[in-house]
Amino acid sequence: MRKTWPLLVLALGCGGRGETAQQVNDQLNQAVPHLADPGRVVAVLDSLHIQHSSFDPSTHRIEGKVRDSSSTLFHHRSIYLLFVFDEQGRLRQRTIKHS
Repeated sequence: MRKTWPLLVLALGCGGRGETAQQVNDQLNQAVPHLADPGRVVAVLDSLHIQHSSFDPSTHRIEGKVRDSSSTLFHHRSIYLLFVFDEQGRLRQRTIKHS
């Protein structure tokens, strides 16, 4: 039993899906073109299993969040995504940042 504790702590500290911001950016560059509509962005985020809000017509935004691969049990890091659309519903800006 004594030998299982380090493995359990390691598994808890490293568990969960996680990418780096660069990996998320690369995936989104391939799947979401500039001027994409909100439906396309939501479909891509769903297919990548990225937690996100729905399109907010009052702010023209979709926000997303994914766990960073550098997260551990004691140090949580996330990657935040922000998609901003123009008045015609076309993607104009995408921001990816760590917290």
